Amino acid sequence: MANKLWIVACTICLAGVSCAIYRDTDLRKYSTQLDFRNRIAGARLQKDGLIPYMYEWKKGDELKYFDTYGDYSSQIGLITATPFFHTLLFPIADFKETTISKVWMVVQYIMLFGTILSAYSFGTSILQKRIVIAGGACFLFTEAWMNTIASGQMYLVIPFLFSLYMFCLRQKKDIYFFLAGLSAISLTFVRPNAVLIFLPFLPLLKNITFRQGIAFVIAPLLFLAYISGSNHQRNLWAKYKVTVSEHIKAHQNAQPAPVKSEVHKEIVSSTGRIFYSENGNFFVLVNKITGLRVSASFLFIVSLLIIIVLCTLFIKVNFKGNDSLYICGILGACLYMISDLFSPIYRHQYYTVQWFFALLLAMAGYQKRYIAIYIVLGVGLLLNIVNIPLMKMEHTVGEYIWLIALLILVFVYKPVLLPTGTDSLNQSVVQ
Repeated sequence: MANKLWIVACTICLAGVSCAIYRDTDLRKYSTQLDFRNRIAGARLQKDGLIPYMYEWKKGDELKYFDTYGDYSSQIGLITATPFFHTLLFPIADFKETTISKVWMVVQYIMLFGTILSAYSFGTSILQKRIVIAGGACFLFTEAWMNTIASGQMYLVIPFLFSLYMFCLRQKKDIYFFLAGLSAISLTFVRPNAVLIFLPFLPLLKNITFRQGIAFVIAPLLFLAYISGSNHQRNLWAKYKVTVSEHIKAHQNAQPAPVKSEVHKEIVSSTGRIFYSENGNFFVLVNKITGLRVSASFLFIVSLLIIIVLCTLFIKVNFKGNDSLYICGILGACLYMISDLFSPIYRHQYYTVQWFFALLLAMAGYQKRYIAIYIVLGVGLLLNIVNIPLMKMEHTVGEYIWLIALLILVFVYKPVLLPTGTDSLNQSVVQ
């Protein structure tokens, strides 16, 4: 009976994935008209030796540098991706726009499936693995995923690189530690505040060998040496820092965005679907509830204090032996997302995809004794799929539910100890 139910569930999942791919094939046509266009424009400028962050397109310049979605009325445009992410786009930067949108959609699906497979590898029972697959399929129907496809956004790169990092740390060969280091530095260079992810892993350093440690730091050292040794790279990162600072000022001086706004309505009419995007930042919630405006400094201090408190509590738990990669991974993702939720820059619905690996990792460790926590996580997922007219900011509520539930899981979770030689969620970095 159980096998028959699983076959039915697999059939439903496959049908759902097929429908999602068909839907996204239409949605991806608009990505080059929206945010992804400025990523491509930035990559083209940088590939040709120019500084993308201060670039102002003028009549007579090459059209390939023109960002149709950007604002060239000031010195600071909308190009905010890091120099490293622009470099990742070099192989496709000079393709036609239609080709780029097709390739990027394929890349996004590859990253999603790769993230699911990595989390799947953490499951130690058939039920856990099945929950991961089902959860991954559900992500395709969240507003976050559909906004990501329609706008061609980049934020799925974060959970994908994190999943590679986690997968590699569980392997025995030194080459995997090199790949883990490569994933870690890539993740940090794509989004610098992602360095917070790695704080919970520091206590695990005692479990790695000298050779594994050397293998891990090779890629980060090479990257840092290349950037510090290149005048052009240093200039790129300096201009990137200035641009981010200017965008923070612009976002903090802007009027608060609507609680719920209809995004891309005019360009997705062929799909018959309206996309909703919510600004889930902490400062937006404070403003909506109290009418107060909070500064970027206040947001930084509060988020830093929360992270310090959580890390301190985690160290105390860690000394009791709860130092598995599983727990470190979930807490690391939570620390990063705290910095994201407390960001002074408006975060739109597509930012939510950054939760995907943390949620899948939690699903991979499912235990019946924590079923209440998993039900809460499921409620958060449901709120990120549905649009409820009577409920304001249901997607944002779902995100904060995830954060609270995952943090509770971190501090109460006790892995099932399996026989020696059996893969376990309690596995630390390979000895």
